[in-house]
Amino acid sequence: MRGCEGRLGSSMCSKLLRIPPPQAGNSFGCKMPPRASPGQPNVFAAQAPPPIRESANPSARKAQPIILFLHPNWPRSLFDPPTRTVIIKLKVAMPADLSSAKSSLAPPQIMILIAIVAFGAVVRFAHIGTNSLEVDEIWSIEMANGRGSVHDHLPDGIIRFDQLDLTNLTNAAPWWQIWTHMDGYPHPPIYYLALRWWMDLFGPGPGATRSLSAVISLLAIFVFFDVCRILHGTRIALLAAGLMAFSGAQIDFAQLTRNYGMMMLVGLGCADALVRIERLGATKRRLISLVLLLTALPLTHYYSIGAIGALAIYTIFRLHGKTRKHTMAAFIFAGLLAAVVWGPEYLSQVRTLPSTNPPYIQDNAPGIVGRTFWRVINAPLQLLTGDVLAYFLPTAVEVLFAIVIIVVPIFRLRRRRDLLLWVLWILGTLGVSAGEDLIHQWKTSEVIRFIFLAAPAVYALLASIDWPRRRIIRDALPLAALIVLLLIDIQRLQNGTAPKQDIQQNASILNSDAKPNDLLVFIGNDPWSSPGMVYMDFKYYAPDSRRPWLILQQPADPALQRQLDSFDSMWVFAGDANIISQYLPGWKISEVVHTRICDIDHLVRSPPN
Repeated sequence: MRGCEGRLGSSMCSKLLRIPPPQAGNSFGCKMPPRASPGQPNVFAAQAPPPIRESANPSARKAQPIILFLHPNWPRSLFDPPTRTVIIKLKVAMPADLSSAKSSLAPPQIMILIAIVAFGAVVRFAHIGTNSLEVDEIWSIEMANGRGSVHDHLPDGIIRFDQLDLTNLTNAAPWWQIWTHMDGYPHPPIYYLALRWWMDLFGPGPGATRSLSAVISLLAIFVFFDVCRILHGTRIALLAAGLMAFSGAQIDFAQLTRNYGMMMLVGLGCADALVRIERLGATKRRLISLVLLLTALPLTHYYSIGAIGALAIYTIFRLHGKTRKHTMAAFIFAGLLAAVVWGPEYLSQVRTLPSTNPPYIQDNAPGIVGRTFWRVINAPLQLLTGDVLAYFLPTAVEVLFAIVIIVVPIFRLRRRRDLLLWVLWILGTLGVSAGEDLIHQWKTSEVIRFIFLAAPAVYALLASIDWPRRRIIRDALPLAALIVLLLIDIQRLQNGTAPKQDIQQNASILNSDAKPNDLLVFIGNDPWSSPGMVYMDFKYYAPDSRRPWLILQQPADPALQRQLDSFDSMWVFAGDANIISQYLPGWKISEVVHTRICDIDHLVRSPPN
């Protein structure tokens, strides 16, 4: 293509050169240079326009050559000797939003990124299968078997001698049945489809199932780096990626068989697709990618709605013209697509939940507004260091860090518009949890998994701090945070972490202390933590157990009591020891074994009165 009008149009050529449109007898709209001597080409000199200030990060500008091919139909008399093309090569400062999106990484930057991800991989995979799986992790494995929450439908009040293994793949349903068997479970299905495919390859063991989350967490670092590189430049992107790789919260969830890491990956994928549309244009490929990712995000976790709202608001404020219309159409189409493919199953799922007000997130005491406020204040530090370490830090540190991450960036938006995405992101994700807490009297903003998607905003906003302004120390705060996280991770590599729920210890105690014919009794009436779930957890770590077992959700009737008289002793799993005497009259507690998840009571028959 020899003419710029064919691709850019004459008005675009004039805009790029900052030259008025052509006038009669003057193709440049300005005075022509003197005619050259025969055999000498005419040279047209044009002064480069001043840099276009469209990026909030002027240091990221990079001079790039622009070559314009002027229209070949301009008068031949302009050129001596006659020619049909004039090339004007200018050095023009490109806006950072274009140069960052299109430029490649330098070898030192690539090496730094590889080192960050490599250390992140080491700390994520170290001790990944050592600690016992938690209750919800085993529940995830059960859902990936495609039969739904079978543990909630085990027969009540019937002594059985065939122990069912609800997490073994031997009796698993086909993977495509997962989509239609999410009844009674509070999460959408996409993660469990991926988990099933992973389990088919590597098995249902603790290390195998958790390694999927570790791999997803590492992929999320790359996507997060790309978003930050496009928005802020490579320097800030490397700092943000380091914070994400070393964060205690990220490592904790990378070692759990849960869907939160996939929510993070898909959410960042949506952000990456959106900023690429903003910087590079709304091509068909980018719009399709955005639609697919936006459709998948709510089908990965329902608490992603805050991030979706933040991305939609960002589209309205930052995109213009046809690009904004096409992008908003992608949001609408993705919402309709998600409603069509999952809406009927979602309605069925809600109807079959034990309740829509789980007791473990209720907070009915007076003063919910004040407690919610302090939970939001604690959230940024919790998302950086992890929920355990954050509670040991002084309140002043929590307040100061929350001001730096939540409040200060709002005032920096006038000078740093590249921070708008993360400001909306953290306000949207934390706002959804805080709003639900105030409406329903819940405490979801205190539980890190409900606010986990806000974490990328914390890392990006911390990495973008450029105070003090001196170039050599402008990254002092994010670098200090990186060093602290690195030291914590090294200690974690050496010592590991304590298990939160030691289900494996329970199974080991029973296998060593209980006799082969002792009865195992699982008692409880909590619909969100049913006795069937406790049985499933025990069976996961005791697959070879053949002892008789009993699910008991109400006091034993006379017929069942007569059957129990044939046993000399029994081992009871009960969340509340006070109900044992009500459910099993005529038995007394011989010993109690205390574990992190529940007490195990050894019962023997009481002597007759």
